[in-house]
Amino acid sequence: VKDAFNSPPPVGRIPVMIGGSGEKKTFRMVAQYADESNLTASPEEIPRKLDALAARCQEVGRDRSEITVSMQRAVLVAASHDEAYELGKAFFLDRGLDLDALSEEDRAPFLALVTMGSPDEVAEELAGYLALGIDGLTLSLPVNGHAPDVVEMLGAAASPLFHFGRAGA
Repeated sequence: VKDAFNSPPPVGRIPVMIGGSGEKKTFRMVAQYADESNLTASPEEIPRKLDALAARCQEVGRDRSEITVSMQRAVLVAASHDEAYELGKAFFLDRGLDLDALSEEDRAPFLALVTMGSPDEVAEELAGYLALGIDGLTLSLPVNGHAPDVVEMLGAAASPLFHFGRAGA
């Protein structure tokens, strides 16, 4: 950018987050430039992705621990498992996929794309992701994230998974 005007100017350095899961190009850019990496990968892939990121960091002479790593996850949360599943069916149907028309085996890969359930079920699944070695999560609520009560429900379920520092604490 040439001659860009920014008023007021940033107070300090603006952190850079790069999202993706490309083990060669994307992770090399993360190793070279980013403060944070937001992985868009399945939970099963996370250990391999973390190893690949560490390898790219080593190649450019950077300590991997300098990079905060989060995982992107879509969440469908509702008061009950059945209600969340109905939201999931509508979510996929809007994208041209009728879950009811699929066998359980064929349905499973699509259901694995989202974290779905009651607040307790969602919290348990999110805790499992954190146990994979990532530092945090970026969560989207693609179906009902416009509803303040749903955002509050997810916040109440997920916040105990994280340690928030307070000034003076």
